[in-house]
Amino acid sequence: MREIGVNTWVWTSPLTDETLAELVPHVATLGFDVIELPVEQPGQWDAHRAAELLRAYGLGASVVLVMPPGRELVAASPETVRATQDYLRHCVDVAGIVGAPTISGPAYASVGRTWHLDADQRHSVYAELRENLKPVVDYAAQLSVRIGVEPLNRYETSLINTVDQALEALPEGCGLALDTYHLNIEERSPAQAVRAAGERLVHLQVCGTDRGAPGADHFDWPAFAEAVDLVGYGGPLVIESFTPDNTTIATAASIWRPLAPSPDALAADGLAFLRTL
Repeated sequence: MREIGVNTWVWTSPLTDETLAELVPHVATLGFDVIELPVEQPGQWDAHRAAELLRAYGLGASVVLVMPPGRELVAASPETVRATQDYLRHCVDVAGIVGAPTISGPAYASVGRTWHLDADQRHSVYAELRENLKPVVDYAAQLSVRIGVEPLNRYETSLINTVDQALEALPEGCGLALDTYHLNIEERSPAQAVRAAGERLVHLQVCGTDRGAPGADHFDWPAFAEAVDLVGYGGPLVIESFTPDNTTIATAASIWRPLAPSPDALAADGLAFLRTL
């Protein structure tokens, strides 16, 4: 049976040692196999302490990187690029400590940063991205961690919106992380996008088309699941949604209303549906 995970953003942001100590046993009790851990700022939670908790409750981990304003790998100063590379290496270190096989997220530009690119400009920026991301990809490989770069929808970035763009933009050895929310907006066929990602698919996040629980929506889940199996993806399906209680996260993800009666309901309903796949 495929492993199912859930991101701590369903309940809280930012993650701390105290909230993690509460959420790890809670997530395990709900029946999840994996807990997804965001690294918003280095040092907000202790990776070694997290690893002990995960072992105690039998949970696997995935790690997500976060790109607020100021974290940029393209069209930015050399100092900004170096600082972003250092942050990404920190996320890799965290993944190594907690036993996560991947770090995933939009490792190219800050969420919400958009600008118009003609074909030549896009070609140039993609070349810059490959150059600046490759050292981090190589560093991750030394720790047996894969980087999954996530295409985002057009309202959150103008750089990489589709799987085809990601395949053009990313350096050799870099994987893809896909999110059904963005696939539903940007891809004419989410299932075909998964097939196009193929063996480069290293992480999958899932939610309803409204960012709520998967299953209570119009997404073609059977076709999606068939494509996931076809490409041989062996990682978890991780529910990613967001608490409306953190203004920064809620604004970035445009969460303006409750998406379920409670975070627990969203997680439990999503888990129950995903088990049917």
